[in-house]
Amino acid sequence: MKTRILLGLLLAGFSSYAQNTTEQYFKLTRAGFKENNAYETTAFVEKYFRVPGNTGFNASIRNVESILKKAGFVEQRQNEFEAPLTYRIEKRAMKNKTWEPVNANIVIIGETQPLISYKTNRNMIPINCASTPAEGVTAEVVYIEKIVPAELEKMDLKGKILFSENSPSRLVATAIKAGAVGVLGYSMP
Repeated sequence: MKTRILLGLLLAGFSSYAQNTTEQYFKLTRAGFKENNAYETTAFVEKYFRVPGNTGFNASIRNVESILKKAGFVEQRQNEFEAPLTYRIEKRAMKNKTWEPVNANIVIIGETQPLISYKTNRNMIPINCASTPAEGVTAEVVYIEKIVPAELEKMDLKGKILFSENSPSRLVATAIKAGAVGVLGYSMP
């Protein structure tokens, strides 16, 4: 009986110690947390499309680095014991070139405003898509509700843009094989 009580007290002591430590860390971080800093950081990084190695990714890393430096952190050269507050930025050679979207618009002939623009919707361009020629592309848009790859391959889409409410990444290879110059898609995950 005494062993059970002692064991129970030990477990209760350990769990309360762990909770107190967590609370202490929360008190330390909450005192220094300023929501405006979080909003400013988010506002900065959301200006860019970010994938490793591109302009937006690198600018975002440098922005966070400058915040750390202002807070007293120093860049780690050898190990984390060089200073009380250190940071390091991992660097690796890239196997492939990065992808850098520049701009995009879809305009319907006769309309004054673009249907969709990269400036207001960065999700309109699938990652790693090929560039459109500088002069743009004017083509008929063909809507296909149900995509059956075997049937799509038989269609004559030469010089046309395929539109379907499916993921464009699944359609590109088949549509191009059928002669399409582009693919538009809409798919909710």
